[in-house]
Amino acid sequence: DKAAERAPDPLTVKVQVLLDRARFSPGAIDGRRGDSYRTALKTYAAAQGLPESDTPSPDLLARLDAGGPTIVDYTLTEADVAGPFVEKIPKKLEDQADLDALGYASAREMLAERFHMRPELLDALNRDKPLDKAGRVISVAGIAPMTRDKPKDLPRAPKVTRVLVEKESRVLKAFDGEGKLVAAYPASIGSEDKPAPSGKAKVTGEAKYAAEGH
Repeated sequence: DKAAERAPDPLTVKVQVLLDRARFSPGAIDGRRGDSYRTALKTYAAAQGLPESDTPSPDLLARLDAGGPTIVDYTLTEADVAGPFVEKIPKKLEDQADLDALGYASAREMLAERFHMRPELLDALNRDKPLDKAGRVISVAGIAPMTRDKPKDLPRAPKVTRVLVEKESRVLKAFDGEGKLVAAYPASIGSEDKPAPSGKAKVTGEAKYAAEGH
């Protein structure tokens, strides 16, 4: 059954959400065992002193703190559905650079990114539910653990003192002052046409922001 083959795997969705909470991002949560998912599993296992594996072992699952359900309810607000949304984003980066901002094309696209999901998974979790009607309750990835019906703050991350971008594995790794790996994220680091430079760099400033809805 081709439809069954395309359906997101519930266990994979759960593990992806838990990895996201642990700050070892599997990329966009989609319920599929892609390269970013397998890399995140290996990287997290290594950080925990476990044998590296691209499948979730019982020991690895035990280290991932569930902290509540991994799929949660979310009530759409007027701000969620109001936009403004853009009709079209140019495909070429050169043309995108001329835009005032890279806006969202729809509430669906915005919600998927807010909850670190692929739009297709958002659709699969909300069949026959409109994603542009304020007041509707939809299902989303619980990227923050829940206390009853409200998100609970994640434990404060250790202070990062070094960042390493691995071009071969396409992963950004963050280390604390003792050299422990505390976070890892997929990295878009250029291509053959637009390669990213190698070398050492120094961070001279930081910008903090709060994302609405998290």
